[in-house]
Amino acid sequence: MKGFSYVATYTDYTSGLVVNKDAPWKTMKEFMDYSKNNPGEMIYGSDGHGVATHILMEYLALKWGGVNWKHVPIAGGPKLATALLGGHIKAWAGAGSHVQFVKDGTMRLLLSFNIVRMQAAPDVPTIFELYLKDTAWEPRCS
Repeated sequence: MKGFSYVATYTDYTSGLVVNKDAPWKTMKEFMDYSKNNPGEMIYGSDGHGVATHILMEYLALKWGGVNWKHVPIAGGPKLATALLGGHIKAWAGAGSHVQFVKDGTMRLLLSFNIVRMQAAPDVPTIFELYLKDTAWEPRCS
């Protein structure tokens, strides 16, 4: 990006897309294919309208060719975890509080929204690896 210099990172947190451990999707491709082939059936939650994870999910919908899913804003990780584990939403695009569920196997991480892979799920790709590697923007970090 011309005219922009990276100066510093203000904060960093772990974020990604998780599903219940019993969900049929084992990969992001399976999740996206299901979402595209079943318009309106995929319901995912995030911390609210316009938060980073909501914007990333809508970006993925466009990138995948017009996926039509439903977004449910739910304030706070505990409420999102309850909604996912209770079957009220099928996926959770969230930050931070899902990590322990991934570590203990209660939830499955399909995609990390971070620049590097999560230590709790080193085999799970990042959004940069799968969807942003061919864009003009590249993350700059050291």
